[in-house]
Amino acid sequence: MPGSDMTRASVPIPINYTKSCYSFSDSGKPKKRYLFDLVLTLKNRQTKKFTKLEKNLKSTIIDIEDNINYDEISDFVLNFAEIPFDNDNEYTIQGKINHSFSSFHLNSDKFYIEFSQNYSGKTICQSYILDGNLDYILSISPN
Repeated sequence: MPGSDMTRASVPIPINYTKSCYSFSDSGKPKKRYLFDLVLTLKNRQTKKFTKLEKNLKSTIIDIEDNINYDEISDFVLNFAEIPFDNDNEYTIQGKINHSFSSFHLNSDKFYIEFSQNYSGKTICQSYILDGNLDYILSISPN
């Protein structure tokens, strides 16, 4: 039936694909994002919340521009979730900052979190999701 209403009214269906030098492919998997949610409790009992959505398993959650003094931080709670959400990929780590040193780190089988301060006392906080590979975190340099 050339020229029927059905063929003239049809619209192509968009297909998600990744262009490759060899061929086109559709991964079929949703793109993953990683949600880092950090809640700080300061010594004056005030709380500050920082949320980052990342494409990688690491995040600089607090940077110098956030103007958080290292000596004012009392404790923290870090929640992590993989998006799309899955109950098996939600984790929490919490701790109390030891101010005896200029930096503090804590790790578990899933997390590595580090708080450090610059020369003027401002906080930098980085977190990594380990997936059981602590050797990876020890082999990368901060940048």
